[in-house]
Parts: sequence; C-alpha cells; structure tokens
Amino acid sequence: MDFFFHNRLRMDWGIGNPNKTAALIATLMISIWILNKIHRWGFWVALSAFLGLGLCLVHTYSRGGFVALSFGITVLIYFSPTPWSRARMLSILAVAATLIAAIFYLHENERLEQGILQNDKSISNRLLVWEIAPVMIADAPNGWGWGNAGKAYMQWFQPLSHHEGYRTLVNSHLTWLVEGNWFFRIGYIAGWLFVFLLCLPSGQIRTCIPLSVWATFFVTAWFSSVAESAIVWLIPGISLIGLMILRWKVRQWPPFPHFLSAFASAALLSLILLVIGKSIHQPYFLLREQNLTIVGDTPSSVLVEVNEEVMGEYYGRTLRTFISSYPQQQVILASSPDALQQRKIQSIVLGGDISSANLLKIQKYFVSSSRLIVLSPKFFPSDIGITKVDKGRIKVFFGEFSASPSIDEWKKFATVRQIEGSGDYLQDWPELSMPRPDRTQQKVSF
Repeated sequence: MDFFFHNRLRMDWGIGNPNKTAALIATLMISIWILNKIHRWGFWVALSAFLGLGLCLVHTYSRGGFVALSFGITVLIYFSPTPWSRARMLSILAVAATLIAAIFYLHENERLEQGILQNDKSISNRLLVWEIAPVMIADAPNGWGWGNAGKAYMQWFQPLSHHEGYRTLVNSHLTWLVEGNWFFRIGYIAGWLFVFLLCLPSGQIRTCIPLSVWATFFVTAWFSSVAESAIVWLIPGISLIGLMILRWKVRQWPPFPHFLSAFASAALLSLILLVIGKSIHQPYFLLREQNLTIVGDTPSSVLVEVNEEVMGEYYGRTLRTFISSYPQQQVILASSPDALQQRKIQSIVLGGDISSANLLKIQKYFVSSSRLIVLSPKFFPSDIGITKVDKGRIKVFFGEFSASPSIDEWKKFATVRQIEGSGDYLQDWPELSMPRPDRTQQKVSF
C-alpha cells in the first residue's frame, strides 16, 4: 500500500510502511557514526551517508522518525567522548541546514506543524488510545492475547462516538504490554532496562553508538507499531551484538547488583502502571480473565457464549451501548464454559453454531439458571438437554432470512420470535437477550 501526504508519495523503501522505514533510517543515521572511530576519513563518509539518509527520512514524512532521530542525536552528543574540530562542526551545520531546506522544499514542515499549530486527528487519536492503555493493562492480568490489542480497545474502551479502526495501539510498547500477562510485562520492561544498562559507556567501553541506536529505536517504537517488523530490529540487533563481543573481549560487564536494580525498577514501573490503570475512572467494571470477560459488577450475571456470526465482530461495542442504558447487571462473555469455574449464572445467552462438547458443559448451568435465550441457533434443543416444553423460561430468536435447520424443532419447546429483515446476524442482540433490571436507571457514558 502506498501512503501519501498532500498528494506526495511517502518513501517506504519497499517495506510497505513509511513509519517503519523511518525507524530503520533513523537507526541507520545514528549507527553510521561508528565509521568515525575506524579511520580519520570515516567522519566524512559518515557525514555524507548521514545527509543522504536524512533526505530519505524527510521524504518519509514521519514525525515519529524525526523525534526519534533528534533524541538519538542528543544522546550521541551527550555521551560523545571527544569534541570535534571546527571544520567538522561547520560541515555538520552545513548538513543540518541542507536537511532543514529539504524539509521546507518537500513541505515536511506542514506535517510537523500539525498537532502543534492546529488540531490533528492522527495525534489526538493516538493520545486517546495511549491514555486508556494503563486501564487495559489493569483490567487484564493475563493480557488480552497476542494480536488482540486493537480489537480489545475497539470492543471495550473506545468512546462510542469514535469509529476509527485499530489493529494495534499505535505504539509497540503499549501494544505488547496490553497483550501480555504480568510476567511478560515485567520482563519486557526489564529487558529494555538491561539493554540500556549494557549499552551505557563505562570504563573501557567508550562507544556511545549502541546506546544512541537503542534510544532512537525505543522512541520510534513509541510513536507507532514499527517494532512488529523484523527489519527495524536489524541495526539495533547488530549494534548490541557488536557491543557484547567488545565487552567479552575486554571482560567488562555491568555489576550484577545493577541488573537487580533494573529488574526491581521494572517491577516498580509495572506496579505504577497498575495503580494508574485502577485509578482512572471507568463507567463500568471490566475484568479480562483467561477465556472470560466480565462486564459490570452487580449480582445479576448473564453468561454469553460469544458467536461473532450472530452478534457481530464488535459485539463488545454493541453490549456497551446497551449497558449505557441499563447499567445494573453483570455480563460474562465466555469463549469456553471451562472458564466459568462454577459461577452462579442467572441467564444464559447462546447463539449460532456451538460445539456439542460445549453444549454438554453448559447443560449444568442451564438447569440452575432462570432463563435461556438462544439467538439464531444452528443446534437443536436436544443438543442442550431440552426434552420438554418450557416456553416460559426459554426464548429463541431467528432472523427472518435465517437458514437454520432447527427452527421447527425449537418451536415445539420454546417461545420463538422471528426478527424481520435479519439473517443469522442480529444487530440488536442485547436488546433481545439481556434483562432490564431498572428502566429508570440514568444512562452512563463511554
């Protein structure tokens, strides 16, 4: 896919994403300064390559790439062991002036100004997502599952007035912290601290290139989900391997207590994320457990065996819309009855095609529940142990155009209603299946 800014093609080097390309270019622009340590002419080769790569970076129109490069250069200058000559400094200033001129010539400045001088949805939407990330972390001790961060956000946290689609949280770090469990979260933060500890110049380790490269990479991964691409790890990985070889040769490693301190800091940062997530007010209780999502905290619980064919891909948004009108209930969404752990279920909502094994497991909850709601079922009453008429406790909903083979059989045992203009997908499934404890409840907003 090609990306454009004001009808100008954003360079992507064939990677398919200009932000990932910018991340690669930014780390390259830092890493090439290692040539300065190889030979006295290395400075001029590095400076020339820096200029060429800088022009490519301008052409990506990536704001995150520019911020990351600026941060990396700052680290590089701060830890640089020796000052450069006047001739070299003048050359650097000439290159900087050339890149600034290129920014204005390609109108990159217009993109950089967005979000600072005017409102920019790309930035405001990012901030909206990042703000809720600690809540997503706190609400899911076991994580939301790999590859599910964007969908989880849209299901349970995105304001109902917003309809932007997300695959990730537009931030590699927050995406993985949300998707993984607490062991992974602490390990992930500790991993970054270990890398920075290893890269920190000390003793005979005078080079600051690896530290600057990893600092640049860290920042690029903050502004977009670039770290999911293996190629952007290439330069940081090579720099770290080279540094490890150097440390092995000189037999100089950070003291072990420093690693313990880094791990303790990772645990503390994880605790801070948990506290922040718990302190941000949410209009309803949400807890994500393994194969289970609990919405609401009142005793009247409803088990929903989720089926996207019937309830829609974004069933969570649909359910939140309903709960905003009727907040006084608890809904348990299960991907497997095994996750229920003998919970007391008031109502059961089933839909679509459910495996016979799961139907057998649900039977024990059906016996003790007050009612059963079935939406566009492909299975038959006998599959869940229904052998006698119970039209007061069992309600079944079919779409007018449903092709289910079990409609006639359900009519013998339960109250059946057909929804006009619908097929197997029932758009208003919560209205059909959820109890309404108190119609006078004040609406809550999401």
